[in-house]
Amino acid sequence: MVPWRDVALFVTLAIGLCWASRFAVEAGWDPLWNVVAVYSPLLAAVVMRKAMRREGFADAHLGIRGVKLRFWVVAALLPLAWNLVHDLFDVVAGICKLHPGEAASGVPRVLRALPGMALFLVGEEIGWRSYLVEKLRPAGPVVAFAITGLVWFTWHPSVWFGHSATLRGGITFAAEVMCLSFVFGWLYEASGSVWPCLALHVFTNAAGLSSIKGALTCLPDTPVISDLAEVLPLLVTTVVLWRAGALRRRDQRFAAIAS
Repeated sequence: MVPWRDVALFVTLAIGLCWASRFAVEAGWDPLWNVVAVYSPLLAAVVMRKAMRREGFADAHLGIRGVKLRFWVVAALLPLAWNLVHDLFDVVAGICKLHPGEAASGVPRVLRALPGMALFLVGEEIGWRSYLVEKLRPAGPVVAFAITGLVWFTWHPSVWFGHSATLRGGITFAAEVMCLSFVFGWLYEASGSVWPCLALHVFTNAAGLSSIKGALTCLPDTPVISDLAEVLPLLVTTVVLWRAGALRRRDQRFAAIAS
């Protein structure tokens, strides 16, 4: 049975800490308080596991030994494939112009940024996958991944506040996060470890960095079809997982593609 009270407390802590620290910074507090926002899912998970329930991290799947190579390959290549499809669409549609000579110019900068990016994103994965998905497991994968995606989306204050908060951007981001929640959730269940999810998260964020897209010059205001092209590869991946049976409920693990 899902411990709904624990889930509600975790979600309240994670979102509350994130939003409170961001509002504090906006009000003039030291910008270092943003660290609380970044690590709020991890902090909430630690409070729940150590202070509230004293259950520890035995079921958090923090082990890395024995994780099969194919999961690391998926974590590295999927984001590159998603990003490549989107970029090719933008070039073919005339939204962006490709400069082949600069194609590799941003790669070294991105590679140097990967360790720092992993350091920041580890808090999300231990919170969203190792705690929230784990506690929602009895409800089945679809419910677990859908609720996690909704919480994950809501947790981002930039979606709701600030100059970048627009209806179009919010809808696009919501669709992306919901699809990613299913893909990340599948990888967590299939690999039996949270660390391939961290790798997938890092590569997903890195693939979209402007520094790696230095070979593209794009229109300042991209049309809606570009947003659709960004979401479509994620949606196709989610549908493939569903059709392959990877998201069906199993008694133990629901990792059909991994078997």
